[in-house]
Amino acid sequence: MAANNSSKLDNDSQLYGRVQKALLDGLDYLKAKQHDDGEFCINITRHPSMIGPNDFDSTPFATGIVYYALSFLKHPTAARLRLKALFFIKSQMQKGGVWSYWTEKSGKEIVPDLDDTAVMSRILFDSGDDLFPNLNIQRILENRDKSGMFYTWLNKPHAINDVDSVVNCNCAWYLGDHPAAKSVMKGLLEVIKKDQVSSSYWYYLEDLA
Repeated sequence: MAANNSSKLDNDSQLYGRVQKALLDGLDYLKAKQHDDGEFCINITRHPSMIGPNDFDSTPFATGIVYYALSFLKHPTAARLRLKALFFIKSQMQKGGVWSYWTEKSGKEIVPDLDDTAVMSRILFDSGDDLFPNLNIQRILENRDKSGMFYTWLNKPHAINDVDSVVNCNCAWYLGDHPAAKSVMKGLLEVIKKDQVSSSYWYYLEDLA
C-alpha cells in the first residue's frame, strides 16, 4: 500500500510540474504577443486549420477574452499582462461607454455593438471600475425588442438589426442580477428547448460558442 501511495504521489507531482510548465510557457507566449499598447496580437485566416495566409485583426474583443482567461491565474506575469490589456480596453471605449469590434488602427469602420460592449463592460466592472454599470446601462436597455432580447448593433434602426443568442448571453453576463437579464435568460431557454441553437446566432462558428 505504501509503495502504491508513493507511486501516486510521484505521478501527481510530475503532472503538476507539467501543468505548471504549460502555464508558464503560455504566459511567455502571450507576453511575446502583447503589443506596447496592451493589445494581444490576434491573427485571422479563412482556413479552419490556420494554414496559409493570415492577417492581424485589431479588435478589443480578442484582448478582452485573453484578459478574462488570465483573470483565473494568480501569477505576477499574468497580472502585468492584464494591467496592460486593461489600459488598451479602456483606450478603445467610445462616447457613452460602448465599443466596436474593430479598432481605429485596423483601418476598418464598424458601428458599436452590444457583444463587444457587454464583454468589455463586464471586464471593467469586475476590475473595480466605478463607472460601470451606470455609464452605459440605459443605452444598453434601450436596444431591446418587445420580448426583452437585445439587438446586436447600436446606432442601427431595429428594422435592419438582428438578435443573436450569444450576444444576448454576453449581455446577461454583464447585467448580472439586473431584472432585464431575466427576460434574456427566458428567451435563451426557449431557444434551447425548441432545439434552435444552431440557427440562433450569426457571429460565431459553432454551438459551443
